Amino acid sequence: MLQKQILQKVWSKKPFNTKPKVYLAGPMEFVTDHGTGWRNEIEIKLLKNGFEVFNPANEVKLFKELKKSKELQADIDGQHIQFTKIIRDDLKEVITSDVILCRWFEGVFSAGTSGELTVAKLFNIPVLIICDDVKTLPKWILGCVTKTDTSFKNVVKQLRSIIGDK
Repeated sequence: MLQKQILQKVWSKKPFNTKPKVYLAGPMEFVTDHGTGWRNEIEIKLLKNGFEVFNPANEVKLFKELKKSKELQADIDGQHIQFTKIIRDDLKEVITSDVILCRWFEGVFSAGTSGELTVAKLFNIPVLIICDDVKTLPKWILGCVTKTDTSFKNVVKQLRSIIGDK
């Protein structure tokens, strides 16, 4: 199914009247608020400025349920099924986005974020990454990034510049 969606992304054109879509990438599993704080704040700002936003933080409920449920923690097959769906759905959102906005936290492991940025690179989807110090980015991640910044202060202007939307 995902292969068909990938092919549709490659060979289809978006309608001219759609809003630019931003995917909010960044760690969720190993940060205290599951990555909801910055996502919720920036989502409001982007929506007010004419962007469509995919905010994967709505999956936080699933993370909490998985952590609460002792049965699923012990059930690798159950976790595999749940996260296979999450990965498929997230990557569909990545490849149908116009730009990725990523908040990178130094020292926080995130396999999902690395995967999302790699897929964005594969599909030539620009990535704006917000991080405290570019020098601490893993080189693989740096290779996936279009532009870096240290704050969200000018994020709307930067996203519009990256996607060529003045």
